[in-house]
Amino acid sequence: MPMYIESKKREVFKFLVDRVEQKLQSWRMQNISKAGKITLLKSAAQAVPNFWMQLFLIPQITCDAIEKRMNSYWWGSGTNGRGIKWMSWSRLAEVKEGGGLGFKKLREFNLAMIAKQAWRLLNNLNPLVTTIMKARYYRDTDFLNANLGVNPSYTWRSIMVVQENMKQGSRRKIIDGQDTRVWKVPWLPCRDNGYVTIEEY
Repeated sequence: MPMYIESKKREVFKFLVDRVEQKLQSWRMQNISKAGKITLLKSAAQAVPNFWMQLFLIPQITCDAIEKRMNSYWWGSGTNGRGIKWMSWSRLAEVKEGGGLGFKKLREFNLAMIAKQAWRLLNNLNPLVTTIMKARYYRDTDFLNANLGVNPSYTWRSIMVVQENMKQGSRRKIIDGQDTRVWKVPWLPCRDNGYVTIEEY
């Protein structure tokens, strides 16, 4: 687990690229079919950064480097992995119905995993973590109205990246309304905007 991530994020997360490359290099020594490559990439190579993607926003350049190596492995042959890359990784990552093979788009997957952590904070699904985060970053408000704060950790910075999407996509369930601030939280069952707004005529 990286202990300090504030600077040189590319170097901090380079170990993820190296781990994926090690796996791919060992597979290049074997004669594996395309079906086998799909299984290995989806079940093993793409799973390498999963744990860290739940906690941190992985730099885009790191995600690109991992995808570049997986794309080279997919199209390559032999130990050197050389081959003509007939399709970009973004196309391979499309769903099968759209002409792709269903691989993960690592950046989007990373954001989804961080959003899951934000959802846990919003719904207090982990009371200990929520209590600590709330005491440190949003003591007098809720997660949706929290600010980045002073000297935040990289974990908090990562979670705050998805805050705006959480505001747009989440709705507060009204029970008795005692702790609902009508003007501050999204509670209207409207897809585009859950906040109460006043139109000027």
